[in-house]
Amino acid sequence: MLIQDSVNPSSQVSISSCDVSDQSVENLRLLVNMLCPCDAIKKEAFLNKWDLYKAIFQKVFSSYDTQNMSEIFQKMFSSPSDKSVIILTDLEPDDRRALEIATSYFDNKYILFVGCSLAHSGRKTALTRVHLDKLGAEEVPVVQGTGGDLFSYGTVSSMKAAITYLQEGVGILGDRELQEINLRPYSSLALQNSLAEALDKADPKSIDFIILAPPTDLVQVLKKEPKIAEKIRSIHIMGGWFEKEGKKYTSYNFDMDIDAAADLMAMENIPMYLYSSHLLKNTFGRSVNRDNFPAVIDIIEKCTPYLGFLQDSQNATIHWNEHVMKTIVELEKIIGPYKDHQFTPADLCPVIGMINPQFVKSYEPISIQIDRSHSKQSSCEMYVENNPNSSIRLVTDIDLDIFQKEIQLAYLRHLLKDLYR
Repeated sequence: MLIQDSVNPSSQVSISSCDVSDQSVENLRLLVNMLCPCDAIKKEAFLNKWDLYKAIFQKVFSSYDTQNMSEIFQKMFSSPSDKSVIILTDLEPDDRRALEIATSYFDNKYILFVGCSLAHSGRKTALTRVHLDKLGAEEVPVVQGTGGDLFSYGTVSSMKAAITYLQEGVGILGDRELQEINLRPYSSLALQNSLAEALDKADPKSIDFIILAPPTDLVQVLKKEPKIAEKIRSIHIMGGWFEKEGKKYTSYNFDMDIDAAADLMAMENIPMYLYSSHLLKNTFGRSVNRDNFPAVIDIIEKCTPYLGFLQDSQNATIHWNEHVMKTIVELEKIIGPYKDHQFTPADLCPVIGMINPQFVKSYEPISIQIDRSHSKQSSCEMYVENNPNSSIRLVTDIDLDIFQKEIQLAYLRHLLKDLYR
């Protein structure tokens, strides 16, 4: 079989032991031409990995529509040049998946940094660094934000699993490394300093935020320097509420810092897309699993032997699910049947919404007020009303087909990036 250079047709490289009739091999031939049409050195290095990767592409691409493969490849390597992205995370298992999608799409230079907050942010920062390194995002800085120990938070039931979780990193780091990260400080102001500096230097409407954790550090910066809010182009944030007896009550990310959530929702001049817990629960049934998204679980399983970070995410998911089921017994019915292969879609949605605007099928401009009177003891009541003058956009409908396809493309992109290194 010959791979012909798409720019210089006279340039040919021979590949032995290939079955031309195999459509997945033909797709790889097209991919090689697209990725490195002129660079003979990179092409040679690419082709030297043929025997190692041929099986991967035969497995993965066999389930895809090959008629539009060229368009798929172009989308996979179309990281925008005008994005400056900051990601705020608490690195729970769904955050790992969200970071995997984000780093597959955005080149390292477009992610300014990743900030970590929530209980024991020192440990989360160390584990985020490990995860990003395995994702090929070694150049992306990781900055520690605010956090605390078990006694720094209230008694709201939605917090219990997170603040009592001590198994982060088990199955990922060795015993000595686990001991070292547990000795790190619980909290830091470094993230607030980095946020202030980045926003101060930025042009107006030039920075996008993906917020997958309590917005504590960003809110503190914006309260100190309100004018720098004009530097923010958009915020895609996971939070919102659940509904009970006709009323709305804050859900997990907001519960972790009610004051910060309330203050951010009062900043109606900042363009925000809010992915609320009630929408995601009604849409997904809380979990991505083999029954409702078999193609997602299938590609993760196929790619796991070849992408080391996926095994880490699998270990993190299993340990987290076991902890959650012990902490919140009623969730065993939801998690139990799929504990080895299920995760919440919550934090993936803001990433996919930023990557692909068509994911959000509809939204409503709203105003939100939060009753903070019981913020340490229970979830707080929320009051939501339509407001055409508000820049807070409540996402009311999402495209599940795009959700699935963007996850599949993310892992294909990681395979191809690894192949191209």
